[in-house]
Amino acid sequence: MKYKILIFLIPFLISCEFSNKKDNISGENYKKVGNNIITSKEDTKYGFKEGSKAHVFNSKGVDLGLKEKYQEAEIVLKKALLEAPNNPIILNNIGLTYYNRGIYNTAIIYFNRSLKFSDSSSIMAATNLGLTYYNQMDYARALEIMDYSLTKQNCDNVEKLTVRLNRIMVNVELEDCDEINKDLKAIEYLRKNNELGDYAAYIDKVDGQITKLCTTSVHRK
Repeated sequence: MKYKILIFLIPFLISCEFSNKKDNISGENYKKVGNNIITSKEDTKYGFKEGSKAHVFNSKGVDLGLKEKYQEAEIVLKKALLEAPNNPIILNNIGLTYYNRGIYNTAIIYFNRSLKFSDSSSIMAATNLGLTYYNQMDYARALEIMDYSLTKQNCDNVEKLTVRLNRIMVNVELEDCDEINKDLKAIEYLRKNNELGDYAAYIDKVDGQITKLCTTSVHRK
């Protein structure tokens, strides 16, 4: 018997503003949680000047996305892209407007473009790309891009935790308890260092479900 484990899909939405907070989205809906990947340091290569057209359009697109008005968000974000061509932040956010409407092939195009033009935001685009492959049931590609996410030097512990939760989600589908346990060990390290934050209670709940899966089913070695 295959046990389904409910693990949140956690694609990242990049905020239009440089701050020490991060907007990511949980599940299939835009929802603000967590801390920002884009820091307050000056990053003129990928960022926006306050009040610039790119900043204004991207900000408006993010707001529309948070209201689940994805098609309207797409239109506005593409205006931002005209002002800042190949900006990885905008490209990632456009990809999310397609992701949340289930238009996965187009979402993949934008996430890949975001990866191509950025180092600093690539963790988010890579995570979103992995989740898109997951939704297409292309688990091999999903794991490949999630593994890539873990290699990025600019990953902080919260970001790595998000990726590992998503890896667990994929490996549950594959019933690969060996890989699940590897990620659980990494998460345990964060737990011991009190770095799980709001995820702590959630992971405690998931642990029990995983234990049930990996002790009652025949899983892939």
